[in-house]
Amino acid sequence: NKPYDPPAIFNEISDPQARELIQKIGDKKIIILQGYIKEFEILKNFANAINRLSEEYVLLLMGPEAPDVVEPLLKISNKIIYSNYIPAPNHLQVTQKAYIGIVYYNGLESLNNAFCAPNKIYEYSAFGLPMLANNIPGLKNTVGSCSAAVCCDLREDEIVKAIYQIEENHDKLKEAALRFYDKTNCREIMHKIITENLI
Repeated sequence: NKPYDPPAIFNEISDPQARELIQKIGDKKIIILQGYIKEFEILKNFANAINRLSEEYVLLLMGPEAPDVVEPLLKISNKIIYSNYIPAPNHLQVTQKAYIGIVYYNGLESLNNAFCAPNKIYEYSAFGLPMLANNIPGLKNTVGSCSAAVCCDLREDEIVKAIYQIEENHDKLKEAALRFYDKTNCREIMHKIITENLI
């Protein structure tokens, strides 16, 4: 799931929607969930958790419209910001400004979910973004095992603990995330596949 070419570091925020969003958030620490906005019960735990954190944090939900999920969440916390989907790769102009990246899958839905290692972990890790993930094999055995993420059961208390843990060790998790990204060398993998099949 890692893209062949690494994403660019955006020195200029050229996308109008991304620029407006970043200006709105200001210098607050962004805990971001990008992608489909679903699993209300899990996100409700994040909403309650963000209410227990200092005012320096915001929870940014960035993805396709999901009013049945987003609107109730906005009533739980005024520290949640929702943004419509920003077409790739411009959504990464926002991602690179984030402080923590959320990644989770409902492992009870299917084996694919339980063992999935989504492309979000490469989008986050490309910018050295520490991750908060749930306890499924596809995340524990990737970003969790290399210390780029704190994996936990996504209950309110556990989310708060995980965020504090990331805060205390942010630099170490950032370095681990960058190492995780660099560890998968797409060029070497492609070269190996091609040369092995030519022999």
